[in-house]
Amino acid sequence: MNTDFLKEDIQWFIKENFKVIKIDCSGWTNKSVIHKDISGQLDFPDHYGMNLEALNDCIWQLEIEEAGLVIAFVSVEVVEKEYAYQLLDIFAVNSRQHALFGDKLVLFK
Repeated sequence: MNTDFLKEDIQWFIKENFKVIKIDCSGWTNKSVIHKDISGQLDFPDHYGMNLEALNDCIWQLEIEEAGLVIAFVSVEVVEKEYAYQLLDIFAVNSRQHALFGDKLVLFK
């Protein structure tokens, strides 16, 4: 990934009053670590189920404040390919659903 390009884009979103969360996936060694990291970064409730269905529910329930929310996944290529696709698909679907209600959830990979 061209990180210079990502840095420029993130700076633009910050300037436009978006909240930006960078999630470094380089330490994701198993599904438990993945879910703990995501839930901590996105401040999921304590009862988060640590699975893809619970992830979908929690992303849908995110309160998107300010101009919007940007989530940038860095080094996601370390995750097993099929699981990475499932994770990113959940975020992408929820991005579109949030857009239906005027909320901006922007994703970078």
